[in-house]
Amino acid sequence: MHNFIKSYEDSNEEKFNEEFIFMKNNDNVLNYINDIAKALEVINGITFLGGYINNDESAFKSKEWLSVEESRLSAVVLKFKLEGLYNKQPKSEIIEKVLFFPKLINNFYFLLNGNKYFPIYQIIDSATYHTSKNLTLKTLLMPIVIKTEVEFFQDVNMEYECEGKMFILDLFKYKINILNYYFAKFGVNETIKYFGFSENELGIIKDITDESNFMYFTLNSNLNLYVNKDLINNDFVKNFIVTCIKCFEGLKTKSTNLDNIDYWKKKLGTLFTKNVNNQVEKAEQILISFQRILDDRTKKILRISDENKEDSFAIVRWMTQNYEILRKKDNMDLTNKRFRVNEYLLHPLLIKFSNGTYRLLNSKTITFSSLKSIFNNISPNFIIKKLITNELLRYVNSVNAIELYSSALKMTIKGPQSLAEGSKAINIRYRGLHSSYLGRVGLTSSSSSDPGTTMNATPFIETDGFYFVKKNELD
Repeated sequence: MHNFIKSYEDSNEEKFNEEFIFMKNNDNVLNYINDIAKALEVINGITFLGGYINNDESAFKSKEWLSVEESRLSAVVLKFKLEGLYNKQPKSEIIEKVLFFPKLINNFYFLLNGNKYFPIYQIIDSATYHTSKNLTLKTLLMPIVIKTEVEFFQDVNMEYECEGKMFILDLFKYKINILNYYFAKFGVNETIKYFGFSENELGIIKDITDESNFMYFTLNSNLNLYVNKDLINNDFVKNFIVTCIKCFEGLKTKSTNLDNIDYWKKKLGTLFTKNVNNQVEKAEQILISFQRILDDRTKKILRISDENKEDSFAIVRWMTQNYEILRKKDNMDLTNKRFRVNEYLLHPLLIKFSNGTYRLLNSKTITFSSLKSIFNNISPNFIIKKLITNELLRYVNSVNAIELYSSALKMTIKGPQSLAEGSKAINIRYRGLHSSYLGRVGLTSSSSSDPGTTMNATPFIETDGFYFVKKNELD
């Protein structure tokens, strides 16, 4: 029997995925926290100068609230440069923030105040997700949300009638036709090129000329939109036509204004302020903030071409061009998901910065004092205090050393930025089983009090790092 067992083991090597089991060791907290800090540069006047980790715990002994013997921590040091007006005079200052973060011990747990805690994997959307009304991409500081309104349109001869979806960007507390941002940035003709249309495919002219190859749509008494008839049945083209028609609605724009950037900046500014003397300046601030919303962390996560994630203008273009495809994605499919650990542990800091950023971007003026207020109440133990109450950080109460199933393979769809964040109820369909679970999720392990939300990965699971599979976002 012993010989048989030995022979069987030699010919059938253990298939446990050790790379996944110990993957938390590869989750570098400094990479995440640096990206969060750099995302603050969406605000004019804040420059992130860099960060580093200090692992010398002897430097923490002076902190009365902390017992080094009972906690194992690293210190993350972040530096920022602030520049703004103070009492109407320019002021500049470099500030430094120190944040403690727990060390991962023996691949599994944290030691905080003498107690062991282990972080479980959170499963979250790898890129966009959709609801019945929205297509959303979550960035570090605020989500990019695209809504649509169905509109009917017809050609100038009233021979062709169709419906399309006007793209609306829900951002900065405002719901605005997306082309307002692009026209104010590029002008009309460059925007059309930016969205991939050549002069032989789509454009804007004053007079109707060639009706054999093109179909025409009225923008106003001065301008018409022409579209190559070969493209007219494409979903994105129909959506772009409607979005363009609605953007010109109520305007007496002439062809001379199509590429007048200041004209379109003023139009964008009117959507944010009624002060006619400040509309162009307001638009310029909005455009800078909008362009910077797509942060470095989100760019790293997105599995699309670099061209399509260069900045917010590029990512919104990509979302609209592929809107119909992205809306058909299965939100339950694990191949559209990824794992995260340190990201959600740093969520309290992200929320702190996000709320401050949102407040400043919606304020009339940004002063040096308001810039500095972003960093108020951030003490060295800011993250540690929040971690103790994090629902995804579990107390270790094991009575033996077998922690594989009790901690290393535990994962959940709950937690920050999830369907079940806070007191949100989870739709019953997200508690069920999906075909993508096969070979990845232990089907016999589920919470009896909250079924379908917390589960165990199988030790044989195959992943592509922190992603379930290696694939492009549109695959």
